[in-house]
Amino acid sequence: MRRSGALAFLALLALSAAVPPAASFAQQVLSGDPVDPSTGKAYPIFPGMPLLLPGGDKRFGTSDDVINTGITGDVDLVVRAAAVLSSSIPPPSRAAGGPAITTVVAGGGTIGDGGEASFTVMASDGTGSPPYGNVVTASDLDLRPATVYAFADLDGDGIIGPTNADGSADNALELQEATAYAGRQMGSLDNGRFFDSVGVEIAAPASIGGLDVALVAGAWTGTDANKLFTDGPFILTRWPLFPPLDPKDLLGGGAAPAPDPATPSQLEWDIERNYLPAPGDPVLGTPFALSVSGSEPTTDQVRVVSGSAVSARAFTEASASTFVARARPRLRVAPAAGAGRTLVLPAERIVIPADGATSQTSLRILPVDLFSNVADPPSALSVTLALGGAATIVSPNTDGNGKTESLSLTSAAGAVVVIDDAGSGSARLVVSVGGSVAQTVAIAIGADADSDGDSIADDGNASGVSGDRSCDGAVAGCDDNCPRVINPSQVDSDHDGIGDCCDGTCILDPLSAGCDECALPATPGPSSSALARASIRVKAGSGDEDDKVGIKLAFDLPAGAAIAPDVETVTLAITQAGSGGYTASLASRMTDLLRATPSFRYVDRSAAVDGITKAQLKGSADDAFKMGLKARGAALADVAAGAATVTLTIGDDVFAGSLECTGADSRMSCELVP
Repeated sequence: MRRSGALAFLALLALSAAVPPAASFAQQVLSGDPVDPSTGKAYPIFPGMPLLLPGGDKRFGTSDDVINTGITGDVDLVVRAAAVLSSSIPPPSRAAGGPAITTVVAGGGTIGDGGEASFTVMASDGTGSPPYGNVVTASDLDLRPATVYAFADLDGDGIIGPTNADGSADNALELQEATAYAGRQMGSLDNGRFFDSVGVEIAAPASIGGLDVALVAGAWTGTDANKLFTDGPFILTRWPLFPPLDPKDLLGGGAAPAPDPATPSQLEWDIERNYLPAPGDPVLGTPFALSVSGSEPTTDQVRVVSGSAVSARAFTEASASTFVARARPRLRVAPAAGAGRTLVLPAERIVIPADGATSQTSLRILPVDLFSNVADPPSALSVTLALGGAATIVSPNTDGNGKTESLSLTSAAGAVVVIDDAGSGSARLVVSVGGSVAQTVAIAIGADADSDGDSIADDGNASGVSGDRSCDGAVAGCDDNCPRVINPSQVDSDHDGIGDCCDGTCILDPLSAGCDECALPATPGPSSSALARASIRVKAGSGDEDDKVGIKLAFDLPAGAAIAPDVETVTLAITQAGSGGYTASLASRMTDLLRATPSFRYVDRSAAVDGITKAQLKGSADDAFKMGLKARGAALADVAAGAATVTLTIGDDVFAGSLECTGADSRMSCELVP
């Protein structure tokens, strides 16, 4: 985001403020607006702000920017968080004479149990009588596209965007408020109005007051409703940023030079072209800090609360010293220790130091709603943690087992869990609620951990969190934006914090810059690991007898790989052309026996899961593993004489081999082909 830049004071013709708009653009809403004499069109100006233009290069934040404090924008567009039918525009929420702020439960789209916030966008005559003007009812704006965006006051300071009013230490986190929108809606004007609702998925627990969200609006003008940007100025309410005015700076806007008017809902601004000078700019001050107090006449606000907690996830405390704002809304609001609120980041992947007990890493396990907002649980939420690999749970440790822990979350504050490394390699933390896996956190061990081997560290800024300062083209001092796929250039064209190789961009357009480098790591990988030995016995039952399957496998773990069968899904499959083969799968059901060398076991005499009565996996100090499995059940296996393939999958590690099966149909023996 362009946040600073020299402003050149160019001499604008004083008469430009008095020139009437050219006849072809003379909508009622633009009556009296200052006009660019070179185009005959009204200037795009924020209400109450001086004229800002990007200069000849059409880029804000560069040396040819224009500022003219002698020209100030009036009110052309207003949004209210309600269905407004009156001819005069009412006050916003919280303003004198205005309604109380509306509270909605996070929702939108086709999932979730929340609701959407109703709104009305109105073209104003800008008369100031009544204070917010009257709704323009002339038909010359009919069918013109209009948009509403929602921006969230994450830190609860009453301002959206960075401000020094509460100090400058948290400006990096406040910048996220203006960089990523919390919801948007598109439609068209009819008789000067646009009625609809907007879904906002970001919320905060009701117990800490919810989340205040500002609604802002924009609309296109001009004589032709089918020519966005080309036939009239863009009119706006106040926003927490100045969006780019060049159609080429739109994402998903269609072919240049102008966006496709048939699909305006695809419009999204390129955040690299948004203009937002740093707080306390020597010329402008802090003009884009958007208040949610009701004092801003053209915008309105709603309060959004989380839905009921239905699951739990792991988070880390966000740090302004390491965080970089991106287009994806990653920050969430949680209760702070003691009182108030704090901002947290989903812990999708973390990196812990390989230093023994010298340092430890804290995670917050928090209850969440359907949109992964931190939420108030309706009752105690039972959560089970399972930690596999080279890490251990330090606290709480109520069962004396550093690999598992049971938690009861009774409030939105959740619980703090401390983990530490227990050797080299990697680990995984599985968070389960009600017996079902809710989240798996990948854990890399060591500051130089590089999961995909593309020379970009998982945690390049050494914050302990992979993804809080994701790379965006530059590769120094930042985190791999796609840590499981090779992408050394770290291209992130939409600046959402996820590299093009991982967010689908390269699937849509494989010829985009950097997409030719997208590749899975060579090792370890599905085709890189072969079984060392395999021996399989199958006995078909007759009458009421069960089929019986006995399997013995051996494999060597590749260098740098790690398995955690107590928290990963273990699947074993025998496939064979023309027969059904045999498949068994244990999803996070094996128990870590906590022995000096890796040792895991599953026992269930009832054979409830795929007929498995017993499974065990044992390792040695040199990463050589043996696995045994026994199963029984009706019509359990269909294996015939001839070639077959056996595949063992543990999490994302795959071991395979070719078999040759011999014997009669009722008793089959399969051995690994050398």
